[in-house]
Amino acid sequence: FHLYLGDGAVDGSVGELGAEKIRGIPKSIVSAMQSGLRKRGVDLMSHMSGITSMAHTDADIDETLGAFEDTVQEMIADGHIGGR
Repeated sequence: FHLYLGDGAVDGSVGELGAEKIRGIPKSIVSAMQSGLRKRGVDLMSHMSGITSMAHTDADIDETLGAFEDTVQEMIADGHIGGR
């Protein structure tokens, strides 16, 4: 999967955005996402992409989703991204 946090994302889709724009997330946002997730036990393994596998249990996925939710809320509170 790939995360995109930026202008142009509509209803969960990146729509007509090109690859350059999708990969062009500001470094400050990437850093905030990566550090927020790492302190919650999640490592994306690359820029803003990650993987899941058959080895991940439902509990693993739920824990990871919770880490994402907490990290996004922290990023909003810290002003890295805007909330809705």
